[in-house]
Amino acid sequence: MQTRVLIDLVKQFDRLYSRAKLALNCLDFADLEHYALKLLTDEDSPDDKLLPSETALALRQRYKYIFVDEYQDINSVQQRILEALSPGGNILEVGDVKQSIYAFRGAQPDIFLEQLKLARRGGLASLDAENAPGCLRVDLNVNFRSSKGILDFVNRIFSR
Repeated sequence: MQTRVLIDLVKQFDRLYSRAKLALNCLDFADLEHYALKLLTDEDSPDDKLLPSETALALRQRYKYIFVDEYQDINSVQQRILEALSPGGNILEVGDVKQSIYAFRGAQPDIFLEQLKLARRGGLASLDAENAPGCLRVDLNVNFRSSKGILDFVNRIFSR
């Protein structure tokens, strides 16, 4: 019973929030992500494989490389946007899972961990992985900002 009430309340909030955004002629960050994804993917794409739109294909031609900093804070919509923009093998992802702080807005550090696994195996997660030249993982293991004691403590916590 309480779950049903909560679900109904969230649905009502979503309707009211959507109406308010429409009345104010504004979008929130999640809207921007979803509209970007819609613009960059073919609407006839099957659920299991995104197909890039003509816009995404044009952007692929225009930009040779994609650089993503703070990759540990990416979410699934943002990852799909990258996949639409990249033929594979041209994305530099920089991040540290230990520094992921945006779970409240949908960050999914597991996406980064999966990319690390793929890099270890020499594979890629892209729309066209079979045509990608491969990838390289570079670990930056030296830290000049913190003392050894702090680093050891943080590494011990995250190794659990």
